[in-house]
Amino acid sequence: MSLWLAAFLSVPAAAEFHRIDQSVAALDCASCIGSIRTRIGRMRGVASVEVDEDARLVRVALQPDNRVRLEAVRDVIKGVGFTPTQARVRVRGKASQNADGWQFQPEGLDQIWRLVVAANQQLPAGQTVVLEGIAPPVADPRQQPVLEVTAVDP
Repeated sequence: MSLWLAAFLSVPAAAEFHRIDQSVAALDCASCIGSIRTRIGRMRGVASVEVDEDARLVRVALQPDNRVRLEAVRDVIKGVGFTPTQARVRVRGKASQNADGWQFQPEGLDQIWRLVVAANQQLPAGQTVVLEGIAPPVADPRQQPVLEVTAVDP
């Protein structure tokens, strides 16, 4: 019994992006928009995908316990021939502070985001929180992703 419990506890928690609203530089091809919707919709953990051509926006709602990464959504959009710009996200994870400032690790992902936090915003260090914010595009995949925090739900 203890071996089963140890195995269960060693499984990483699922990632918890709740929502990704990805802006796109241009959405001017109807069949390409259909490809984006289909490809993202087939990703495990995606609940729904909406593409708003006029707003140049791809809205992705995610299921609980998903493992979807923002980069995966952006890669699909790039693969279809469009350029993803900034994204508005809602994500659950843990914030921590070090000498370089605030950092954030989304639940279940081995990725650390650098946080840009307004002086009047309070983050509970070491506790699980839900953050909303803007994620600018990352030019180099080796760069640490950045989240400009707009709201904090403890």
